[in-house]
Amino acid sequence: MAAAAFASCSSLYAGRSFTSYSPPAPLQNTSYASTLLQHAQQLYSFAVNSQGGQRTYQTSVPVVLNNYPSSGYGDDLSMAALWLGLAQNDSTLISQAQGYYDQFQLDGQLNDTVFNWDSVLPAIPILATQIYQSYPQLDGDGWQSRAEAYLDRVVSGQGAGKLTNGSNRKFSIARSTANGTTQVDYFIMTKDRIWPV
Repeated sequence: MAAAAFASCSSLYAGRSFTSYSPPAPLQNTSYASTLLQHAQQLYSFAVNSQGGQRTYQTSVPVVLNNYPSSGYGDDLSMAALWLGLAQNDSTLISQAQGYYDQFQLDGQLNDTVFNWDSVLPAIPILATQIYQSYPQLDGDGWQSRAEAYLDRVVSGQGAGKLTNGSNRKFSIARSTANGTTQVDYFIMTKDRIWPV
């Protein structure tokens, strides 16, 4: 996730944004964006090419097993590839994100997963949709239907999580409606839960 964090911040400081949103505050600093991108690339390369293979955190640091066990790292690799793809304007990385999504069979886990410290899986199709709609040359077609299916389950109460006060999921739904990928129902449902009238 550190690679994803560095890459997303690199995009912010490079002035890259999603076309359906107003641009972020003027934080543009190309030198800092370049430094962040370099760190993101190094961390991603380390994660993908690590000696001895990829492992969950508790496998490498067993003392954390009872406190913060990780259910996996496929979602982290996919998310990092998406953010790096955006930061570098690189469709190969977007394809790698899809590859990790398929390799770790994340699509089959999506409907029963909540967005939390351990899993960013629900955010992957939403972010991929936003990237593809803003930068069609990055070839991210197919993600929107996954994002909408996931959000449909949440809004209808059939998903693993519920819309409650303080829910991480509300942010994902609010972000998704703002870029026009979903139906008005999401906005209304989200507005009622996040911003009471």
